[in-house]
Amino acid sequence: MTTTTTTTTTNSSLPPCKILMRSKEGVEVYELPDEYDELQQQRQQPTATTQQQQQQQRPFLCRGSTSLPIIPSPDGSVVYIHMTGRGICKYRIPERMPWAGGALVDDGDNDKDKKNGSSSSSWLVLSFPDTSNVQMMDLSPGTGSFLLTWERWNETTCPHNLRVWDTARGKLVAAFVQRNIKRDSWPYLQWTHDERVAILLTTNEVRFYPVASFPNHGNDDDDDPTAVRYSDKFRIPNVSSISVPRTSSLVGNQDNANDNNNDNNNNNNHQPIYIFTAFVPATKDKPARAGLYRFVPGSKPDTPPILSKSLFQAEDMKVDWSPSGDAALLTLQTSVDKSGQSYYGSSQLFLMRYDGESEVVAVPLPQEGPVSSVGWLPDATKPPCFVVVAGKMPSLSTLHHGKSGQPTFTFGNAHRNVVSWSPHGRFLCLAGFGNLAGGMSFWDRNKQKLVNNNNNINNNNNHHPDDNATGQLRAGAPVVGYDWSPSSRWFLCSTCSPRMNVDNGVRLFRYNGRTVPTTALPWNNQHYEPDKLLQACFVPASSPHVYPDRPQSPIVVVPEGLDPEQQQAMAAAAAGAKAAVPANNAAPTAASSSSTSSGAAGRYVPPSARGRPGGSSLAERLRREKEGTLQTATRLAHTTKVQTLSHGQRVVVGLAPPPPGKSKSALKREKEKKKKQQQQGQPPPPPPDEEPVPAPVPVATAVVTTAAAPPTMAPPASSQDNTSNSNSQPESVSDPEKRARKIKKMLKQIEDLKEKGANNNALNEDQKAKIASEEQLRAELKQLGLS
Repeated sequence: MTTTTTTTTTNSSLPPCKILMRSKEGVEVYELPDEYDELQQQRQQPTATTQQQQQQQRPFLCRGSTSLPIIPSPDGSVVYIHMTGRGICKYRIPERMPWAGGALVDDGDNDKDKKNGSSSSSWLVLSFPDTSNVQMMDLSPGTGSFLLTWERWNETTCPHNLRVWDTARGKLVAAFVQRNIKRDSWPYLQWTHDERVAILLTTNEVRFYPVASFPNHGNDDDDDPTAVRYSDKFRIPNVSSISVPRTSSLVGNQDNANDNNNDNNNNNNHQPIYIFTAFVPATKDKPARAGLYRFVPGSKPDTPPILSKSLFQAEDMKVDWSPSGDAALLTLQTSVDKSGQSYYGSSQLFLMRYDGESEVVAVPLPQEGPVSSVGWLPDATKPPCFVVVAGKMPSLSTLHHGKSGQPTFTFGNAHRNVVSWSPHGRFLCLAGFGNLAGGMSFWDRNKQKLVNNNNNINNNNNHHPDDNATGQLRAGAPVVGYDWSPSSRWFLCSTCSPRMNVDNGVRLFRYNGRTVPTTALPWNNQHYEPDKLLQACFVPASSPHVYPDRPQSPIVVVPEGLDPEQQQAMAAAAAGAKAAVPANNAAPTAASSSSTSSGAAGRYVPPSARGRPGGSSLAERLRREKEGTLQTATRLAHTTKVQTLSHGQRVVVGLAPPPPGKSKSALKREKEKKKKQQQQGQPPPPPPDEEPVPAPVPVATAVVTTAAAPPTMAPPASSQDNTSNSNSQPESVSDPEKRARKIKKMLKQIEDLKEKGANNNALNEDQKAKIASEEQLRAELKQLGLS
């Protein structure tokens, strides 16, 4: 019997990824190689210490207790850590860390520092003064030049409790008063993508502060940080939250296309456009309002929103910006569902775009129920799209067009509430974290297929073979935090305190869902049990171009009996070949699933369960509900086929074509009008100038006429004669006997009118006209030869 192992192609020129782990003992840094085999080879290298001793070495960046979540800089060079009793400290993350058996060498913290809960680490850059009482902090986008902190307001010790720090010098540059805050509205001060303007949320106003006007920005003078002044403001009554995009592609020329003030166009050609959203909650007599606002420095602010949406059922708003910064997904939520269908309240999703043509689109939800998660494709160079997870469990996940909002692909039903894109936008993880069981499914967006994780070849885990394609992939423990590596090759799941006070640790997965065994991890999860882990995240890359966008790595199955040189040669030969899609990558079909779960032949199946995939037992129904229906993933088409008739009228396929000419209701009204006129003894209206379009008749009964007789003026005899008009000529040609009977009847009516006139009874003009048509009718009757 031959056993096999797997070998993947590697690229050792790429820098390793780094992971930061914050525990109750300090902050550690670990490195991960680019590929899975490199990680296994690194852990299997013979060293002076055993593998267990290697995992006991912990690479602390700093030791001591921490109070707030750590924040890495956008370029991944430094990290900001709030040390309990000390304040915020800025630590440098080394590009290449010294390794000793797979862990960073501890740089020798003495016993005195350890007892004091501090660290004498050489990675410390600077400390921010008077920040020991900080309770919330946030970093500016772009280069991370500013740090925002908030602590409780105190009139004596801290009257200006909302502070802005210069991260390069650790100096206070601006301070504001913010007595009360809501965590849903944090941060109250947000920067634009270029860090040139700071936007502050205040009571009933949104204020704009040029960063260049900060008192201590860019100089060493000790100016008063509270002397900062705003340049512009928007008056928005009862505003509760704002959101500013961290990236933007808007320029001044695009704004001029929609700007009605032509006098300022020349001045705004080179000015950037800043847009933001604001939310006003509903009151007793006014609905909630979500608006998109535009601000151009140096011009008069546009107080009215350029886009707005009003709803009575909206208490909170969550904003997700597109990577280009010109579109936003607004999730308007209520805590109570008045219909009683959902315990978690109700929600609606809207798309606001500002890319030349402003419009608000109501995103059609995949199925009824609350919106669990939304996520944009993070790569701005690709066509925009986003994923929505909505509906009752098992929820339905769909891929939507970034401009129209229409669904284009459905991922099937499963217990999912998280959308997580890889940084390059190639791989997508749909997961059920939090209060769900931790199910995960990894997709390749380009191929729109589930990625085969090849767990059937990996014998170091207990997962079901090819568990990603069958929906059996699980995180293994309740997941609190998750994150993608900047290379888009690793995905971590962490169980952290205080949300979970048992089974704390970090589990690592590949981009295809392949589980990394605990023996191959650079860290030891036993150090964090039961409740010592607080946070785990990847360090961002120094540039978006550090790691290329790569497809799935080719997998080579190498027999174990070969020599190491032969194994390397086989792997090198397959490195340049294109990876073939495994045959078992396709999702199981309904037919296959029904055949495997149908049980023994001849088993009785109730009529209500016949024709359904799977069995009808309670265990099988629960299993189907747990696993979901990932095999129902399909591409959606929204193009309506239109059929064009010969006269140019467009008709939807499947519907009967409408009759040419007048509609049915118009013809009915005209018929009733003629009938009423005949009953009153009035002649029918004269025929129109244009010949009406004949109604379509079946081919079997169609009669082609070559000549048309002159129209006859029929007298109003009875309701049955309402069809005798100028268009009755085809009837005389097709049925002469019937026409002759009608003429004789009209001649009898004329005789009655003559007798009526002979008795000195007055005749009206219509009756006289009918008597005058006697000769014409007799001539027509003679022509028919049936007199």
